[in-house]
Amino acid sequence: MDQASESKLKQEIQELEEQLDTKLAAFFIIRLRKMLGVSEQGLADWGITDVSISIDTDSWVIGYTHTTEKYNENNYNCGDESETEVESKPKTSKILFGNDDRYFLSGQNTRVGRFKIYTNSQKTLRVINSDYDIELDKDAQSDLIRQYSENKDIPEWAALKFFTYMCDNKWDSDSIIKHLGTL
Repeated sequence: MDQASESKLKQEIQELEEQLDTKLAAFFIIRLRKMLGVSEQGLADWGITDVSISIDTDSWVIGYTHTTEKYNENNYNCGDESETEVESKPKTSKILFGNDDRYFLSGQNTRVGRFKIYTNSQKTLRVINSDYDIELDKDAQSDLIRQYSENKDIPEWAALKFFTYMCDNKWDSDSIIKHLGTL
């Protein structure tokens, strides 16, 4: 094989790899949207952009940027519990969640530390708002997390909806790796 043929073949391979990366990213977005129960336009309508995923053999991390014009700290309150009226304001947050040795939810420009994601002694995935870990029982916590996951003005809504999907379907981290990381 001469130098020109080798260079041409190398360029074709690189182009195919780029096409594969693009198609895998689109495939991931389709599966993610199905898990979140939103339409193609739904992610953008709900303030989600710049979605990324990293999957390894034993870990996965999903990231996104969330933007809302109506952020209000009172959205995190349980029921009608509100100490003070707070005016809604625009907010952009970067969220990361996944499993890298343990489940996590982190973010920039947000208080994601209020959420605890863990596997209990029965190997069941749980998601709670630690601000209410004493006041609310398991079912009430689940209802509260579902309420958050339906509020597009909460930056963590998509991560919470994702973890709720895992809980409802009794999926573990390996299930996510298989579902999102393979064709």
